[in-house]
Amino acid sequence: MLIAILYWWSFSALILTKIADVVSTLRSVPPDAESNPYARILFRRFGFKGGLAIVSLLFLAIVITQFFTVWSLQSPPLLIANTLLGFLISWIQWEVARFNTTQSPTRITSLILHAYSAWNRWSKK
Repeated sequence: MLIAILYWWSFSALILTKIADVVSTLRSVPPDAESNPYARILFRRFGFKGGLAIVSLLFLAIVITQFFTVWSLQSPPLLIANTLLGFLISWIQWEVARFNTTQSPTRITSLILHAYSAWNRWSKK
């Protein structure tokens, strides 16, 4: 019973923090200032709001498919792993939404920004 509550709570946390990420991006991040190289490609191709919609729908499709598939298997190790992964990703998304709004990096957002910077340097070679 407890694992079921935590499982679906992590699912909800993923959805809510993705909404926070999208809203904070719309409100606080100019399209040309997006750090995520994949999102920048989508923004160039489909426009800022179109790119955000594609990212959001893709995220939603992956999360729904993963959570309902793992739930249908009813394997305790998979349920626990998926729950923990859901909370981890939710935490990262929340930190990104917070960074979008405050422009004040944390350790998590600093690591992500360094990774994006390294990716940008590597992809331009």
